[in-house]
Amino acid sequence: MASDKPILVTGSHRSGTTWVGRTLAEAGDIYYVNEPFNVDFPLDGTHLKVETWFAHFASSHQQTAIHNAVSTTIKWPAWRYALQVCVDNGLDIKTPGRFAKYFSMRLFKQRMLFKDPLALLSADWFHKEWGAEVVVMIRNPFAFSASLKTAVWAFDFSHFARQKPLMESRFKGYQSTIDELAAHPERFSFIEKSAWLWVLLHEIIRQYQQEYPHWQYCYHEEISIDPLSGFSELFDALNLPFTAATKAYIEGTTSSGNPSEAKGTSFQARDAKASLDTWKKRLTDKEIETVATIAAPLGKHFYPEMFTSKTTAEN
Repeated sequence: MASDKPILVTGSHRSGTTWVGRTLAEAGDIYYVNEPFNVDFPLDGTHLKVETWFAHFASSHQQTAIHNAVSTTIKWPAWRYALQVCVDNGLDIKTPGRFAKYFSMRLFKQRMLFKDPLALLSADWFHKEWGAEVVVMIRNPFAFSASLKTAVWAFDFSHFARQKPLMESRFKGYQSTIDELAAHPERFSFIEKSAWLWVLLHEIIRQYQQEYPHWQYCYHEEISIDPLSGFSELFDALNLPFTAATKAYIEGTTSSGNPSEAKGTSFQARDAKASLDTWKKRLTDKEIETVATIAAPLGKHFYPEMFTSKTTAEN
């Protein structure tokens, strides 16, 4: 039976959220909304510009703006949304085409899919407020850290530290570490900071697993090994049609004919299985040891086999 509940695809960044979100959007009636919580890019059709990376809704002074923007995206009729997009972009010679594009997309794509790893800390709000079905992507800390290293994506931990309700609740056991990372980032290497970011984001996921066991928790590695099977199960869980066209899209974007290494940080077709081991070439032995040391306590929860002493040594 078809569902009109919005979908949130989240998890840590560099964990496959774009890949999974775009694949789910191959279902015919899905309207794909890209990263409403992105600090650098305001959400189309709204005036929302979130000020904090990984905004925690309960901690945010922008609650009204965030609520109104998401409400607008979900509830506005096609003509009203398309008109607002045109106004926000400025009226010019491209306005008629822009209006037609957004009007037609919204008219025929009724179910919203928000792809946003940056909304991870507000996933519970999406679920409670909007009834969103939540997909949480999980990826091992070595691959995560290697991906950040390749992209040269650093994180300012003050974005966590200044969200006081967050620090006093979900990050209660990590307050001193976060304060140190925020106040003295020069004391930590890039890989150390990447590993700590993995720990903090996956601590949130661990808590969600306890609080919302009915959400879809998807391991990047498991879907990569067998994309057709993994996506078939996910489409079924979300009441989305798994058509022949969707299968062809999955095969085309994950097959062995694609490169294992991505060029740049944007989404591109890749050899899903071969990409699983690219982190071993990107990280030095010392960096692997650093990630293993920092991530081990939580890593054992998500990847018990990877974090046995023997397996870690072999990696």
